[in-house]
Amino acid sequence: MTGPRLSVVVISWNERPELERCLDALQRHPAGGGQEVIVVDNGSTDDTHAMLASRAGGVRVVANPDNRGVTVARNQGMRLCRGRIIAMLDSDAYVHPGALDLLCDHLDADPGVGLVGPRLLYEDGTLQESCRRVPSPVALLANRLPAFGRLHAGSARRRYLMIGEDHTRTMDVEYLLGAAMVFRRAVVERIGGFDERFGFSTPGGYGFDDADWALRVRAAGWRVTYVPDAVATHGYRRRLAGQPVSRAGLALGLSYLMLRLKHVGRARRGLGPS
Repeated sequence: MTGPRLSVVVISWNERPELERCLDALQRHPAGGGQEVIVVDNGSTDDTHAMLASRAGGVRVVANPDNRGVTVARNQGMRLCRGRIIAMLDSDAYVHPGALDLLCDHLDADPGVGLVGPRLLYEDGTLQESCRRVPSPVALLANRLPAFGRLHAGSARRRYLMIGEDHTRTMDVEYLLGAAMVFRRAVVERIGGFDERFGFSTPGGYGFDDADWALRVRAAGWRVTYVPDAVATHGYRRRLAGQPVSRAGLALGLSYLMLRLKHVGRARRGLGPS
């Protein structure tokens, strides 16, 4: 039996209103050629489960008894996917009309691209810097401490977040924010699933798993491409901003260190944009 064109995996943890909005958008703006939606809930204690139970089908649910981290949840969902293209969405992201088709079409049109991502907007409609370069330690600190970035490391932060680039043009990038990314099933068959060691780092289990994923995709010979004509809104929450010495901030730093050790030199050996 032939599967759908697109499988969408949505990761959820105690964000019932955001998850409902995400699922509503997927229902209103599905990908052509068939779409399935899989929700992996990481032990939510709000009314997420009641909301999912009340929906009239069309969503497959994996309910973890506790929070297993984002990378474990992504792999759980990915193992259930039947589509030849796979999308990963955070529950606080929702797609705009036509976004999924544009991303899938880009993959279908260019076999050299393995991973694509949309232009992400904040809730107020302003641009979210979702296409990025792997940060230097200085850039990472500047992003966590805005005052430090303004005074001492503004250029490093700008390079990391690609501030000043034309975000209205399609371009190859080093990595894409993991809140919304779309890739070929062939990528998974080649490189395997997400590295679950990255899933521990912050309260929601987010670290540099998205950068690791993109670097692995590129090391396997595919390009990573930002497609701004496809748009999604992401309710990005900078829980760690200004708290570099918090437990979560230190865990994020450990995730970054793991990324650098795992990919020694790779992000600076011609794989990234100039």
